[in-house]
Amino acid sequence: ISGCRVVGFDFLERNVAALKDGTVQTIIAQHSDRQAASAVLALVDKFILGNDVVKRDRFTQMDILNSINCDYYM
Repeated sequence: ISGCRVVGFDFLERNVAALKDGTVQTIIAQHSDRQAASAVLALVDKFILGNDVVKRDRFTQMDILNSINCDYYM
């Protein structure tokens, strides 16, 4: 399909290979380890320490990679 932009998710080896061969134009990389740690800390804070939930939104970083900057990521 010509004229179509394709975005990949997560910094996986097969996604990077598709980025380098031109199949995918952009990868959105999430930091799932940080998301999981934030979720566990929120659960501990609420259910073990008994603190009220003050902050409902816990935003985490997402990185946008292309064929130029993917070699310097990680």
